[in-house]
Amino acid sequence: MSGRALGPWWASLTVWGVVNAVNVLQAAGFLSRLHRGSMAANHALGYGILALGLPALASLVALAHAKAGWLALAGPAVFLAFLVLMAVVDYAMPTEFRSPARPAILIPYLVLFFGSILLMGLPMFSIDRRLWLVTVATTAFLLCSMGVALRSGVGLVRANRSFVLRVIPRSPSAPARLAEERSVGRDLRSALRLAARRAKRWAISKLFPRDETARKA
Repeated sequence: MSGRALGPWWASLTVWGVVNAVNVLQAAGFLSRLHRGSMAANHALGYGILALGLPALASLVALAHAKAGWLALAGPAVFLAFLVLMAVVDYAMPTEFRSPARPAILIPYLVLFFGSILLMGLPMFSIDRRLWLVTVATTAFLLCSMGVALRSGVGLVRANRSFVLRVIPRSPSAPARLAEERSVGRDLRSALRLAARRAKRWAISKLFPRDETARKA
């Protein structure tokens, strides 16, 4: 990618900082559900993620002004769209959509969240490979913490306006509920793996179009 397609260096570096901050904050949110037995810490960390909308917006304006390529613009744009949805369903009008799952909200929520991470992280691959590897590491940290939370049955559980985690008692009266939570977690992990594979193929085709053409030939 050319320098003009990538936009100003400071804007690209800011987007890089945003995506890594999001990864670390959300990973900490997942882990807090395990150790605290409450969504309070996760809810507080969400304000930090919302605050990252300011540098993301500044970067998007700078990149658009510099007429950067679509890949440089897509990341912060999708992230801002995610923040709007997050602000509505998690804060302004708290809505239970994780457990039980409401696909009409959960699917766009996950697509925008993970899509923004992918799109904000990709441009650094062409700018500085070492910084891009940092993003790979923080993304792996996020996915691992999410996997641990899902396996423990708290990855998708959220209460209503009080944001208190519902603790499922491990008693003879609760096995069906516990099995349901684990089933939802397995389905989500499968969907995320499939989405990651497709995103990887798409990213490779965009970053290395000649290589893809040669492979097909």
